[in-house]
Amino acid sequence: MNHNFNDNSDKNDQKRTRESNSSASDFSSPDIQKTKKTKSVLDNQLTMDQDDLKTFISSEIKASENRIKTEVNNLKSSIQKINLIEKKVEKLENIDRRKNIIIYGLKEEISETPITRKNTIDQLAKKLGLKLIDYDNAYRIPSKFKKPNTPLPMIIKLVRLVDKFEIMSLRHKLHPEKIYINDDLSPDERKVQAILRKSSQDARNQRPDCKTKIQRNKLIITENGSTEIYEVGEDLKLKKMTTP
Repeated sequence: MNHNFNDNSDKNDQKRTRESNSSASDFSSPDIQKTKKTKSVLDNQLTMDQDDLKTFISSEIKASENRIKTEVNNLKSSIQKINLIEKKVEKLENIDRRKNIIIYGLKEEISETPITRKNTIDQLAKKLGLKLIDYDNAYRIPSKFKKPNTPLPMIIKLVRLVDKFEIMSLRHKLHPEKIYINDDLSPDERKVQAILRKSSQDARNQRPDCKTKIQRNKLIITENGSTEIYEVGEDLKLKKMTTP
């Protein structure tokens, strides 16, 4: 009995030894080595793919930034061209306005026609001491806020600039009748003139002994033999120029 038991025990030990050796052999087999190599290759590939992805993303961001910069520069260039065109158009409009005058307080017929308007202008010429006023066109400036019994301003497009100079030199004759003749100004020029008029009024209120005059878009203030000259800057603020 004991002999058989020992034989069986030896057989079991031998079996376990073979299985252990087999496991060790399997672990170091070529398939396992190949798997390790494949894993290493995949790890390296993954690292390379991540680097490539970072490079791709970085290049795309840089390309997008360059495109945006180009678009911004093109937009700035377009804006500059538009501003230049606007200035040229304004210059041409100002040249066209040079011969125009605007009249405030000139009697307005209930149903004014070109014929009645011409009669009104002929009467204006007589009040100025002129034989006639030669003009290309004349019309009223419409307004949404017209006051009752207050005539709308009239623009007269004169034929010759010299005629305008003559009319402007005689316009003071109309002040007793509360008729006023001014230059036809652009919107920007009207803003400048409004600032100059207000500044002139403020100067007279604050300095009763001074005299003011608006000439060529400048405010001239004289007091006690001294003269101060002001102009309106691009920021629409009054700035002192010189003190002769």
